[in-house]
Amino acid sequence: MATLSQSSLPEPSLIRERIATVKREDYRHCLETAYLYAGRICEVVGDSTPSDNTVAVGPRGNEVSLDIIEGHEVALFKVRTAKRGQMIRVIAVPLEFEPLARPLYDYFKSRGNDLEKETKRIDNELSRYSDLEHNDNSIPKME
Repeated sequence: MATLSQSSLPEPSLIRERIATVKREDYRHCLETAYLYAGRICEVVGDSTPSDNTVAVGPRGNEVSLDIIEGHEVALFKVRTAKRGQMIRVIAVPLEFEPLARPLYDYFKSRGNDLEKETKRIDNELSRYSDLEHNDNSIPKME
C-alpha cells in the first residue's frame, strides 16, 4: 500500500486559498465544512448517492456553538457520523488558529435548521460537476 509523505500534501494555506476562489457562498461554505470536519461528504451535504450505503446526515445550523476550552475560544460543530449510527462527533475548531472557523460558524447560525435542506440542494447541484477534469493546479470553477 502506498503511503503519502508529508511533502506530498498541500499546505493548509493553499487549501484555504483554493476554497476562497469559489464565488458562490453556499458552495464555498460546503467546501469549508468538508475541510474542517475531515469527514465524509455525506456528513457535509444532506444527501447520498444511490451507490452509497451510508445515511446522509448533513449539518444543521443549531448544531454549532461557541465555547472556551483551555483558554481558547472555539467553534463546536456537532457532526452526526455516517457509519456509526449517526453518533455525535464534536469538532472543536479554535477561532484564533483557523480563519475559516468564525465565518463558517456565522453561516451555520444564520441558516438555522434550513441548513440541512440547503445542503441537499447543494449536493444535487454539485453532482453536475462530477465529470469535470481535474488537474494539480486547479479546482472546478463553481460560480
